[in-house]
Amino acid sequence: MPVLHLKDNRTTTPRDPLGFRYPWVHRVLDDTGIGTPVTGRQAMGVTVDTGRLLIPGDRVVFHCEGSDPHGRELRWWVHPYGVDPTPVVRGDRVDLTWIVEPVSNGPRVYVGIGMAADSRHHRQGGLNDQGYDGWVVFYYRVAPASCRIGERP
Repeated sequence: MPVLHLKDNRTTTPRDPLGFRYPWVHRVLDDTGIGTPVTGRQAMGVTVDTGRLLIPGDRVVFHCEGSDPHGRELRWWVHPYGVDPTPVVRGDRVDLTWIVEPVSNGPRVYVGIGMAADSRHHRQGGLNDQGYDGWVVFYYRVAPASCRIGERP
């Protein structure tokens, strides 16, 4: 499939195998700079193993960037392990914050960053708010809740 180069050196395929054009995640980085590669579009379902140790109460800010070939507004959200998704934040470039909950602990805790255009159909999942067009999963090490805020095991 041919690749188009956009003005700012990002790339996108003109159409998926069924002929549709969907939004793309261009990059997602956490507040330490760990994340997806900073060039080109990201494949669906990218995973990032950070190796970073967190404790309940820590905050992680994710810097997200994407685009939609149709110019529709993008919706972004954080979905941590064991916790409901955060409220949606809208825009092509957004910051999302995850506050580590005591229930999200273990040696490999995932935090999903979802993205979808304001549209009825999506690359994956269901219709409307049930689907998504991009997904990046970060893995962190999270100490048990018995650690006090600011204390490292």
